[in-house]
Amino acid sequence: MSLNMTMLQTLAPPEMRGRMMAIGMMTFGAMPLSALPFGVLAEARGSTADSLFISGILLTVATLIFWVAYPTFRRLR
Repeated sequence: MSLNMTMLQTLAPPEMRGRMMAIGMMTFGAMPLSALPFGVLAEARGSTADSLFISGILLTVATLIFWVAYPTFRRLR
């Protein structure tokens, strides 16, 4: 989370920094929403370790999709 906030502040133009921080705070506030699907997954699998593994795989897949879909993001400074 620290890296995300640092990137938001350093990469945003000065006139957009307030808006970018607002978006950053909204994502911080939305983090607990991920607890619900993770809890359902852990309940279904019966193991927290399995649920963490599956969540890690899903995050990796989502990151790769984002990396492929937005090539301009890779060229930030």
